[in-house]
Amino acid sequence: AVQTALQGVETCEGVVGEQENLIAMLRQDAARHRTESARLEAENPFAYKKKIKQHTVHAREADEKAKEAQAELQGYQDARAQAEAILTAARQRLEDTAWGFRDLLAGSSRMGTPHGAPPSESMSLSFDP
Repeated sequence: AVQTALQGVETCEGVVGEQENLIAMLRQDAARHRTESARLEAENPFAYKKKIKQHTVHAREADEKAKEAQAELQGYQDARAQAEAILTAARQRLEDTAWGFRDLLAGSSRMGTPHGAPPSESMSLSFDP
């Protein structure tokens, strides 16, 4: 269960990372289009009217896609948080089971000792002369 939960967390982390990269790429693309549009506008707005409009439209589209990707990212981050919670619970269950086995094994080696008392306290041998 722990291994499966760990794989789930790793998968979510990978998806979150890819989504963050996509958002950064879209924002860079939008900035590039805005820069090019501004450059053409400064150079000769009448000669480059059509190209300026294309760059403006592409910048707006990239901004919209980045917003959509940002909304998706929130869902992926929520999934990652859930996967991390499942991993924590699975690790805790494993630890609890391990302690249960330790107690069981320790109890069988303490035959006659009170439950939970370490052998040194319940079965101490004294050599009083």
